Amino acid sequence: MGFISNFFSKSSSEQMDDIYTIDSKNVSVRSNWYKQKAYTFIFTDRNDKETTFPLPISPSNLSISTHWATNVISTMYGTIEEHSEQRYYDINISGSTGISPRYYDTIDNMSNTAGAIVGATSTGRETHTEDFYAALIPSAGGFARRTEALLKKTLQNAQDALSVKTAPISAIDYKKTGYIAFHNLYRFLLIYKKDTSGENGNKKKRREHPLRFMNYKDNQQYDVAITGFQLTRDASNPMLYNYNITMRAYNLQKPQQFLGAAFDIRDRKEELGLDGLSTSIFAEMATRARKAKNAVYAGVAAVKGFGS
Repeated sequence: MGFISNFFSKSSSEQMDDIYTIDSKNVSVRSNWYKQKAYTFIFTDRNDKETTFPLPISPSNLSISTHWATNVISTMYGTIEEHSEQRYYDINISGSTGISPRYYDTIDNMSNTAGAIVGATSTGRETHTEDFYAALIPSAGGFARRTEALLKKTLQNAQDALSVKTAPISAIDYKKTGYIAFHNLYRFLLIYKKDTSGENGNKKKRREHPLRFMNYKDNQQYDVAITGFQLTRDASNPMLYNYNITMRAYNLQKPQQFLGAAFDIRDRKEELGLDGLSTSIFAEMATRARKAKNAVYAGVAAVKGFGS
């Protein structure tokens, strides 16, 4: 009775915050509405070891169905509504791991020896035969990268003309490809299944729910059970691994832990290095040009109106 009286003594805002909060004192949470956050799985095994795996790239489709547990019965003189506790959600995720995804493994495996998260920044395409070019072309950022690429292409053509042969090397690190990311995600979920089913031989009593799905964008956390995992390969895009994951979820609440700001999915221009000059130097040059033009117009107008 104490819990019920406490619940009804709260304001409607406090009651809603008991479910999960969207207007938090935490500044990082309050800015979620204009940020793209990584959807993440957190697996806790029977030894209480946590493993975190962000989805390689944001899913192309995320649907969450809420089961209201309501039954409406028509009677001769009216209508009967039967309401039970709302408990379960069905979550469906459809997406692809892409060619060069932002995340390709668990956070632990993406960390270097110093503990820094090397997977928090998309590496994208890298230049092969870099040692040959590095001595001739300085590093450039922003739109200058296009010029740098053209120079490197010219040097590469010169190498070909001189019959300097180099072994074909992929411009994407093999360990960070969408191929590896897909298989790492799939194996991560299979490990979760082996642990929860006791197939791995560990019968230790569990203290935490084994798998949580973190929707940081909406400040939501669910306890989930994977009910289906589907792989789709398309002949029109043979390099892509498309997946569809279905989950039964419950225990909706606000996240108990967060990823750092480094895991915010940044603007694509920034990840490609196209924002440096475009958003700073170019913007400043445009502003100065506009001010100079306005000053000239003002001077012309003053001359025309002189003595009037």
